[in-house]
Amino acid sequence: DEWKVFLAIDGKADVRTIIMKLKMDEVQVLKSIAFFIEEKWVEVPKIEQDTRKKILIVDDSAVIRKSIEMALSETGYGLISAATGEAAIKLATEQKPDLILLDVMLPDTTGLKVCKTLRSDYEALKTTPIVMLSAKDAEIDKNLGLHAGANDYVTKPFKDGQLVELVDKFLKN
Repeated sequence: DEWKVFLAIDGKADVRTIIMKLKMDEVQVLKSIAFFIEEKWVEVPKIEQDTRKKILIVDDSAVIRKSIEMALSETGYGLISAATGEAAIKLATEQKPDLILLDVMLPDTTGLKVCKTLRSDYEALKTTPIVMLSAKDAEIDKNLGLHAGANDYVTKPFKDGQLVELVDKFLKN
């Protein structure tokens, strides 16, 4: 059985595929693979760590998230996104992005509260640049965003080039 597993390992198939292909018990296949790795009969490829700077895009609109992703797709930055404030906080604390683009109006909370939470409750995110994105263009709204801890406040809609320039301003330092 171990030789069947060894011959089935081709570097492309995942464990589930090997199990189905050989019609063997999952535990036996996993034990065989572990044996081959320990004995160095097969080599586990090293996964290179992504060293790109990460941007967390937070907006409840899938269309806006996608348009921001498309605008930034050629910049070389790693892009992650969230649709709610809760998801944004979770991703921000796990992924430690280098920049956060944060919508003001979210379905479960406001971007202002998310910004305040990230600034006050998470030491690692206190200096992460946060740019508030909003359709609200009144001076009071901008002041509220900056007072919440945002580094900048951008009114929607914005041009792709403006967004790229803004992102580069914070990440090219």
